[in-house]
Amino acid sequence: MKKLFFFIGLCIIGFQQNVGGWPELKQGIKPLDTDHDGIPDEWAAAAW
Repeated sequence: MKKLFFFIGLCIIGFQQNVGGWPELKQGIKPLDTDHDGIPDEWAAAAW
């Protein structure tokens, strides 16, 4: 049981520093969302 708890403890990320911090996200142009539902119009049209 001790080994199982030790292994599970290694798999849980407790702090962002444990995995190298946050990635740098690139800024871009937000896709058009005319109905403000959070789903870009292009994607919604392709899905329906």
